[in-house]
Amino acid sequence: MCSKYFSLLVIFAVCFFQLGIASAASAIEWVPLNGLSEALKLKMSHMRIARCIPEKSDIDLPIYPDATVISVSWGKVAPECLNRDGWEDLGAIVFASRADKTIVVEWYARELPEYLEYEGTAGTMLIKSEIDNFLWERDYAKYPNITVTLPSDEFLDAGYRTFIELNRPTE
Repeated sequence: MCSKYFSLLVIFAVCFFQLGIASAASAIEWVPLNGLSEALKLKMSHMRIARCIPEKSDIDLPIYPDATVISVSWGKVAPECLNRDGWEDLGAIVFASRADKTIVVEWYARELPEYLEYEGTAGTMLIKSEIDNFLWERDYAKYPNITVTLPSDEFLDAGYRTFIELNRPTE
């Protein structure tokens, strides 16, 4: 009986967010669930219930056009959507885009000419600082950055070509 109500809640949440009702006040939108597996749809619907999507004005970095949110580990949490103490400069917002990784990196390089590009096995990281002996694992956590990587297979299968992660998106 309980699982029946939970299933109905999940279906309601998915429909609610698919219609865009929850994100009407924000110019940033959650990724559409079309083409994703049932397990990923469930995970994404839980994320949408637990996190409040930020406003563009909450983020100091530019957002690639037509990119949509797949994960929020920064900012306000539901249901009150209040900022969490001590989280102002931590966390990330991850977007998915159908644009090619190279095009996304070039766009960020034009938008943020003061940022430097660093290549790693995972992808490209753009950081405002010059770093001697760049190490992805160390510098990813050490500096606010933008990482541009290839998406997981499941998102590739759904037509997405790039993940864009804004780490510590406020200055």
